[in-house]
Amino acid sequence: MLLSRTFALIFAIFFYGGFLAFPSQCLAADMKIKSFSSVATALNQAAGQLAGRKGSNAIARVNGGVDNTVKDGPGNEVLAFKIEEANGKTTAYITASGSIEHNAFTLSNPDRLVVNLKGVTPGNLKESLPLHFSIVQRVRTALFSKEPLITRLVFDLSGRAIYKTDLSSDQKKFTIQIYSDNMSNLLSGKVIAIDPGHGGDDPGAIGPTGLKEKEVTMDVAKRTASLLQERGAKVILTRSGDEYVGLHERTEKANRAGAAIFISIHMNANEDASICGTSTYVYGDGSDWSTDPWVQRSKELALNIQSNLVHHLGLSDKGIREANFAVLRTSDVPAVLIEGAFISNPEEEKIIAKDEFRRLLAQAIINGIERYFTRISL
Repeated sequence: MLLSRTFALIFAIFFYGGFLAFPSQCLAADMKIKSFSSVATALNQAAGQLAGRKGSNAIARVNGGVDNTVKDGPGNEVLAFKIEEANGKTTAYITASGSIEHNAFTLSNPDRLVVNLKGVTPGNLKESLPLHFSIVQRVRTALFSKEPLITRLVFDLSGRAIYKTDLSSDQKKFTIQIYSDNMSNLLSGKVIAIDPGHGGDDPGAIGPTGLKEKEVTMDVAKRTASLLQERGAKVILTRSGDEYVGLHERTEKANRAGAAIFISIHMNANEDASICGTSTYVYGDGSDWSTDPWVQRSKELALNIQSNLVHHLGLSDKGIREANFAVLRTSDVPAVLIEGAFISNPEEEKIIAKDEFRRLLAQAIINGIERYFTRISL
């Protein structure tokens, strides 16, 4: 595979942002890299060139050899990269020698779109590709992590943007479309149900120091509701205070209100206090029912929320899981159940108690919701 000699020196140039001080074993793989000290080096400003134009459409290609590279044995690597702008959107095409696993998220101040390619080395990708398109100004690349193997692409943007990803059937060709964010009223008028888990005489899980799950879920739900209302959404809280509400009552309330989506907020627990991480559940019981369109939409919602949970919280990614939970089974609309962190883990309980964790969790949920509605509206 081809590895640039300078990749190891440029992590800090690409990646920064706040994350909580979790133990390293509880951090997401890509978050562990952020704790490393790094050495900055000047990027090659002329690493990429425009390949040409088709009419008014600008095209850039990187699919040949890269200067200053060394061989590092066989493996899955990027073989070709093309990016073009046409009809108000920028589209990037990535071809790898093997299958691609990916996740993506946006950052602000400055505006960036970050794409992680898991199990893939940069191969023929340039370290820096100046573009000056209307939306994408530059694409930067680094081998972000060797264990696990992650190549990161950062698209420097001219402003806020939304995006849509696609993967070919053989999982070797990845496409991402980037649009200018002209959908600021995306959530306006939408009815969204937020379900704070437990309540009343049901405290939920209780942490080592006595922190009750029901208190955390209510706080996070109210923060999430406030952010949704700022965006013009109508919020249905399945409980508004410390009272017990039955599981079926919760989804009935959301169904009657005509909610577009249902989100249940929880904290996880396990007898093994060392277990940590964040996860998102969707309905599944192995039956044909679990292939219905509303379940598939639930998985789309879960995918967008889970990627934001991992990014914002910096926790170990427990992934998207299926379960026959009552609130997921009885919802008439796409529904997910979020397990923010393990309250049974002493270190995670300390973080769960902090205002910053709850703020970040609410923001991650909001970003996931916005991303979901963006994708289904494109």
